[in-house]
Amino acid sequence: MQKKHLAPDGYGLWGEMHIDRISPDENWASFKISYQSGADTIFVRHLKHGNRYFHFAGGENSIFTKENFFIYQTADQLQILNLETGQKQIISEVAQYGYIAATAQLLILRKKNAGTALEIRYPFSPAVREIPDVTEFLASPDGRYLAFSTLLDGQNSLSMLDLKRICTPKKITSCSNENFTGLTWHKSSNAFAFFKLADIPANNSLFYFTVKNEKLYELNSESQSGLASGSALVYDPFYKIVISDNLQNVFFTAQTLTSDTQTKQKSNVEIWNANDKWIYPQNLNYGNYEAALKINLWKPQNNAIKPITSVKLPKIMLTADYQNAILFNPMEYEPQFEDEGPSDFYIINLETLETQPFLKKQFGHQTTVIPSPTGKYIAYFKENNWWIYTISTKIHKNITAAMNVKFTAK
Repeated sequence: MQKKHLAPDGYGLWGEMHIDRISPDENWASFKISYQSGADTIFVRHLKHGNRYFHFAGGENSIFTKENFFIYQTADQLQILNLETGQKQIISEVAQYGYIAATAQLLILRKKNAGTALEIRYPFSPAVREIPDVTEFLASPDGRYLAFSTLLDGQNSLSMLDLKRICTPKKITSCSNENFTGLTWHKSSNAFAFFKLADIPANNSLFYFTVKNEKLYELNSESQSGLASGSALVYDPFYKIVISDNLQNVFFTAQTLTSDTQTKQKSNVEIWNANDKWIYPQNLNYGNYEAALKINLWKPQNNAIKPITSVKLPKIMLTADYQNAILFNPMEYEPQFEDEGPSDFYIINLETLETQPFLKKQFGHQTTVIPSPTGKYIAYFKENNWWIYTISTKIHKNITAAMNVKFTAK
């Protein structure tokens, strides 16, 4: 094959290939080729019989199902492919979809007239159950329940539906001037939480609902004295609500409301201060801890709030059992000449709020301090060795000192 000169106008023809999905039976794989123009293509190929393959221009949000369906979106269409027969089903006017593996059901949010409706259906089945006026939905991890919000005639409602029973949805709460968002299920499917957002952030609320006893708890910014003065509950998709394993604790974000945070306008003027710990761009994007979101702990059973992060210790890593949290401040020893400066690390007991120092001048916040999957230990790299810290006994143990190997964390 003769080589050809590649001109700049041909650069856009090159793409990056990424593995997308593997089917549950491990017979099929999908991969995506991404182009700078955004005209991506998904390829699906049988792993044993390479001549069996499909390709879909503009495909995204793909999944394989255990029933040998491949489902993906293109623009506002949902397309369902039977991998055995090649038969395809196309559903139009789709805004969002979800798939419940436990029941093999599709949840499809479709545009209907001036609003939206949620359809519950099986692939290639003509039977459809429709819930009108749905604005947001989320199925429980076990696929048993569906939490969803609706908007009808100016009335917002939050309801729950048992997907394994033919029944009327249970309305949990409703309001007129606010909207519900941020639905988050506990991993056991026994509880979920969500925000109610008002036009004025100071009127925002956080709700927590337990499925077994069907009890609803509400935390309101206005009436809660446990929040920092001038703070309000804030919803941020990056900081999702977290529910602890024992269903007793709910972690959420709040923010101090000041005229600066509410009305701040973009400016072309940059003020570089030689006394700042970080340079202007870094400080602008990451260094304003006074206005940053703060993590708080809410105990719904007694309506108690405990602030966890602060301006002094703004960064957090929760242990897996949600009994403790690791706190630190990346700016503590700035400015300095390393790529990433050191920090002092602290452990806070989330029951007693007792805070104790854990590590001094530790480098590598994201890669060298690692909480264990059980929440009982913390691994960290220091002084050219790996260490294990037992939280309950507060004992540090060097686990690589006896090895005749040089370790590094960079």
